[in-house]
Amino acid sequence: MTISDDPVLFPKEVAAELRVHYRTVLDYIHTGRLHAVKQGKHYFIRRSELERFKGGPAPVPAAV
Repeated sequence: MTISDDPVLFPKEVAAELRVHYRTVLDYIHTGRLHAVKQGKHYFIRRSELERFKGGPAPVPAAV
């Protein structure tokens, strides 16, 4: 899934990339350390937000 050419990840995908438990990612979201959008029961994290969280550069979306 993408929003505005910025891929969106689920918390379990973020947990796998960060090599932490899924609950740890939810804790990051609940404490405000990692920004996510909640729709219904699901959280979505933008790839650029994950890169910001990791301290890396945010990817530049490709021109359409």
